[in-house]
Amino acid sequence: MKKILTAILSAAIFMGAYGCGNSKSSSETSRPEPSTPQEKVAYEWTDSYTYKSDGSVFYSYLQPESYIQQMKDNGSWEKSVIAFNQKERFWDEADYTLSQTAVLNEAQLKGAEKNFCDFYDLESAKVTEGYEFTADIDYSEKGSKKYDENKVFCVVMLEGEGWKVINSTSAELQ
Repeated sequence: MKKILTAILSAAIFMGAYGCGNSKSSSETSRPEPSTPQEKVAYEWTDSYTYKSDGSVFYSYLQPESYIQQMKDNGSWEKSVIAFNQKERFWDEADYTLSQTAVLNEAQLKGAEKNFCDFYDLESAKVTEGYEFTADIDYSEKGSKKYDENKVFCVVMLEGEGWKVINSTSAELQ
């Protein structure tokens, strides 16, 4: 239970720093079509915190299914998604470009496995491939640039789950 509360608190802190966004929909952005499944996930996850969207997208890519089910069973999933969806965003628009910046090596894949096991209390996790992405995000308010951010994160293939996001750089997974 303590790990669940820690995960919710961590997600809430992340959401407060990054997840408060704008009314512009992701369909209004102009960007290339994703060329790989991991790039598609990277775009969808970045959209989930830069634009107003369903918080279930944000959390579903971060958390393994067993953890999500545990949250649903104890009622914290719905509360987290509702809180995410109701969060006021402090910018009017966010535009970004996304680039794949690295392919994870064996040590980093092992680090990703450890991340899932430690953070979500899994007995084991197998990560078969992974990629680091950088989103160069420009935030604006009332037509003038407010600030920009280079958000770095990893998209990994978690065996039995599919593509998941780890809110860490490749170097942090070593």
